[in-house]
Amino acid sequence: MPRDVRRHAPRAILAAFALILPGAAPVAALEAGTLLLGVHAVTGAGDYAAEQGGYFVPDRRQDVGLSGDGWWFFADGVALALAGRLHAGRDLMRAPGLPDRVVRSAAWSARAGLDRFVEIGDGVHLFIGPGVEVWRGRASHEGVAGPGVVNGPRTWRVSGCGRLGALLVLGDSFALTGHVDCRVGWAEAAWEDRSARWAPGGVDGAAGVVWAF
Repeated sequence: MPRDVRRHAPRAILAAFALILPGAAPVAALEAGTLLLGVHAVTGAGDYAAEQGGYFVPDRRQDVGLSGDGWWFFADGVALALAGRLHAGRDLMRAPGLPDRVVRSAAWSARAGLDRFVEIGDGVHLFIGPGVEVWRGRASHEGVAGPGVVNGPRTWRVSGCGRLGALLVLGDSFALTGHVDCRVGWAEAAWEDRSARWAPGGVDGAAGVVWAF
């Protein structure tokens, strides 16, 4: 992503939310009944699979994507956290006298968990909590075995995770937020009579804007 886009995207997202979501509740009052909705840019490792010597082998790749997140506070400072994400990646490899190799990846994931929020300063909250994530993705390889595209198998991943994040209140109804999510789980890729199973772990990151209702 161009540097100028990265620098100005948060402001553009914030301005859009200010225009389309009027009448929201104060972010600073994270009391029972409060609802936070947000959009985040995310990055993390995708656990894909590729064919090698007749076997499926793990093929980890770095992805970026977008996430829609929601927190519903069923008690003061304690929220049910839900998120849905779309991920994508593209790796390009070039060498003199050889055809280009391109690896494209696409995935989706969903996460559910609980977060505990603690205010540590004026308009600054930390949150921490456990969760469960389900992820599914597939990668394709171009230029590996002659012309054409070789599609890899679809991979399922289920992980237990824990995250730590911060929320910075910028106004009565909106805030910036970011978090890191550490996870460990189980993954499987299968097609016809071939399969692979492994136990991946990793760290994901996200940053974005939230609005309170």
